[in-house]
Amino acid sequence: MLLRMAVELRVLRRDDLLLAATSAGFSAMTERRLEDFRRDGLMPRPVRVGNDGRRPVWIYPPGSDRQLVQLLRWREHTSNVDVLRVVLWIEGFPLALDAVRASATAVMDGLSRELEQLLQTEASSQGLDPAHDQAAVVGAVAETMAAKRGRNAVPRPIRVRAGERATAVAHLLQIFALGTQPDVAEDEAETIEKVLGVSPGRRHRVDDAGPWLTGPASALVGAADFVYLPRMTEALADATDTEWQEARSSAAAFFLQFPVVTRAVAAMTGNANFAGMGGHTALDSEPLMAS
Repeated sequence: MLLRMAVELRVLRRDDLLLAATSAGFSAMTERRLEDFRRDGLMPRPVRVGNDGRRPVWIYPPGSDRQLVQLLRWREHTSNVDVLRVVLWIEGFPLALDAVRASATAVMDGLSRELEQLLQTEASSQGLDPAHDQAAVVGAVAETMAAKRGRNAVPRPIRVRAGERATAVAHLLQIFALGTQPDVAEDEAETIEKVLGVSPGRRHRVDDAGPWLTGPASALVGAADFVYLPRMTEALADATDTEWQEARSSAAAFFLQFPVVTRAVAAMTGNANFAGMGGHTALDSEPLMAS
């Protein structure tokens, strides 16, 4: 009978999970840490199935060892419990959807608060009103972001003049963070595509396929209607459980599988940003992007 159901499902106990973690290179994994993960809802709780003499026997659901290893791998990038919960759910691990929904909302709310605080701080430093002088405040923040260098700087996949880059970043903040639709000329929109690194998508082709990026660049401004932070938070709240489940596989493909494809394309073409896809190569190492 299929080799007794593959010698039945392997029974997983606490020591099996700890061994899986250490075998994967996480030698600092401890029983106490496992308890913390269970408390945070990032790992399933064991079920008592009997006794070994007087000792109770507890087992974990199948796949718990893989879940722990993946959790530890993602935790090298972030300790944010909400982000970790969303990422594990996208990977297919059995986390409660209500908790995942709450975590995704918390992440988006946190990003909104961070942006609001950033604008408030900049306004205070310049003696401006963040509401009435919003354009000036956003421009100042964008100039700082555009000039920043180092690990947390905005990527620079394509060379753009400093002033044009700052203007493009300001427009991106207005569109994606504030939900406004700035008056953007077509040449300015083309600069935004360069700052995002997607402009090669208008000219690079794979075999006989046409470019994936077509139409006026200024159409990007219309994205403010559905992709800015508050609107995305609304979408999370309004989506049904069925819609969440349907989106799960798409999110996994984009966040976990597409980066592998883009790295393969880069290797084959010798171009790290072929067709403007270079920015996707790091998606699967940035857990916040999953949220």
